Amino acid sequence: MPHCKSTMNTVAYQKTFENFDGRERALRKVTRYYIYKPMYYRSDLLAHSRHVNWLVEEMIPIAENSFGPVFNPKKTSLMACVHDDFEIVLGDIQAGHKYSMSREQLDDVAKRELIAIAETVKRFPETVGVFNYRDLLHEVQEGNTIESQVVKYADKMDAFGEALHEIYAGNASFITPIEDPVYGTVISPSEYYALYLSSREKNFPRIVKMFESRHPLFEKPSFTDFQKIVKRCFPHTQESFNRPTGNVHYDEWKRIMTVNADENELKRLVTQVEF
Repeated sequence: MPHCKSTMNTVAYQKTFENFDGRERALRKVTRYYIYKPMYYRSDLLAHSRHVNWLVEEMIPIAENSFGPVFNPKKTSLMACVHDDFEIVLGDIQAGHKYSMSREQLDDVAKRELIAIAETVKRFPETVGVFNYRDLLHEVQEGNTIESQVVKYADKMDAFGEALHEIYAGNASFITPIEDPVYGTVISPSEYYALYLSSREKNFPRIVKMFESRHPLFEKPSFTDFQKIVKRCFPHTQESFNRPTGNVHYDEWKRIMTVNADENELKRLVTQVEF
């Protein structure tokens, strides 16, 4: 079982994006899960892009073993870093909203994403590493390649990890459906991601072979009584964060964060910012 520290450490990350002026600042401005209030440990797109890269690096050895030379690990790693860059223009589209959308509404979102990509690439250099920036964004938005589906799986796993991080801090907002005037009842993040990842063969058909590995990231979510967990849990401390919970996805997410995060990121994960 791989236990990988990302090659994209802080220095490498900053070197890769040194000419992308204003990118980090713009990513920090886009907060995650904006419809859920409070979010005790509110994240942003910059932190999320780093997390997805770390998760992808954990998955890369499995992908290499599954697909051999047709899989491009360097492209996948960089794609993870930029996969949501177009949300600088578009904003964070809530997965719960997408779950409630009609086919027509989903098609409209896809068109808006393409427009946002076109606007985003005007702001930054043409290439990231040795890859075309526009091509990376289009590939992950379309999601039809092995590399893009590895990234999208990691993206969903980080979102699930963020939600579980709130639940295991006792935040009931993340198990409570929201009534939306446009989309009706929006299911909770915990329910949405458990359902989505349980249908992994349908949602990630290009990487089904990876699911044969016994890595915790590829365990199918089992039923969990999150109501009970929220009632017995409290905001995180460093000690509680380091303690296993028995939830295979959350414990693995925490392990990968701990292996890769610097001191500031580790502090953010246990410092409550909303009440």
